[in-house]
Amino acid sequence: MDISEVVRVAADALSDTPFAEPRGEAVFVSGSLLEGLGNSGSDIDVYVVLEDGRPPDTRLHTTQRAGRRVDFHVLSLNEVEGLAMESNHPDPDSFPFVDIHVELSHRIRIGRGVRRTARFDDLRARFDFQRLAQRLYRRHLTMLDCGLEDLWGMVDGGDLDVASLLAKNLTLHSVAAYLFSRGGTNTKQKWIPKLLSRLPESPGVQRMQRDFWALQFPSEPSRARAWQVAYVDECARFSQRVTELCES
Repeated sequence: MDISEVVRVAADALSDTPFAEPRGEAVFVSGSLLEGLGNSGSDIDVYVVLEDGRPPDTRLHTTQRAGRRVDFHVLSLNEVEGLAMESNHPDPDSFPFVDIHVELSHRIRIGRGVRRTARFDDLRARFDFQRLAQRLYRRHLTMLDCGLEDLWGMVDGGDLDVASLLAKNLTLHSVAAYLFSRGGTNTKQKWIPKLLSRLPESPGVQRMQRDFWALQFPSEPSRARAWQVAYVDECARFSQRVTELCES
């Protein structure tokens, strides 16, 4: 399903909601299908931005169109403007890092207008998505630093099962950090493989891709101490290499 078809389905599905008749609200569609990441089971998310002072209806309106579930989410103009203000603040780290705010900001970034498209484009233009990406990058660097410190404490304490799982998880965080360093704002870990495959080719990126998959599915894994210590060490080295690549 291409983007124009997603937009058409979203517009058609509005007839099953309280927003069938236009009353001044901006409407946009978003989700994995808009990024070319979705599949035959992916749903369609439609967002209605109320501008007339009506309180948002927090109930989730759901319908079916073209063999897909279509979910409608209702936002207030104040919510959207508040997110834009956070993204443009000179010290965005002064705001609490709320994952749902980041997710919604990304949905706005990749969205397509369904109704009052010029108004939606105007609202989206108020966001500084590069600043958001840099904030996500710094957050993941901090998580990596803390995780690596904790990792070696686990090894020293003999908690090798836990250390192995944490080490593998850190490889995901390090690749996510790289994606954010290149301007990405998609925080869903499940899409990391696809986003990783889309990166422009370079020797550093190719090595990162190859080593990432080798660490996700190591050959002949074992719970023997020597194997686990070696695996943890290789994951840590991978994360450090990716961190250096982020700065290149």
